[in-house]
Amino acid sequence: MTTGQKNKVIQYLVQNVALVMLAKTESEPSIRKAADKHRAKLLSELTPEEHAPIFLMRDILLKLANRLVNCQSVDDLTHTEHLIQELIAGRVLIVDEATGDYLKAQLDAQHGSEAGN
Repeated sequence: MTTGQKNKVIQYLVQNVALVMLAKTESEPSIRKAADKHRAKLLSELTPEEHAPIFLMRDILLKLANRLVNCQSVDDLTHTEHLIQELIAGRVLIVDEATGDYLKAQLDAQHGSEAGN
């Protein structure tokens, strides 16, 4: 993908985020129209193999944008920012419920033995 194509992908992604953040406002219809036109042009310039990762990037950004616009407080925004920073740094561990229960029991037991010292 050329630099120009990458810039077009970035513009497309930003337009999609703007649509989420400006939903149900006067600006939304004009942004949607521009985004649709840009999307058609972008996809015509790229191979079908290049479409899938772009759509995945879009979906990730839209989930984050939805999370951000639904934050009810600065604390919610701060928590979201911290989570994203930790995710980017590779410090987020996702475990199934059984493993989470096991780890919690281990930490509880460790804290219990520290309290007795």
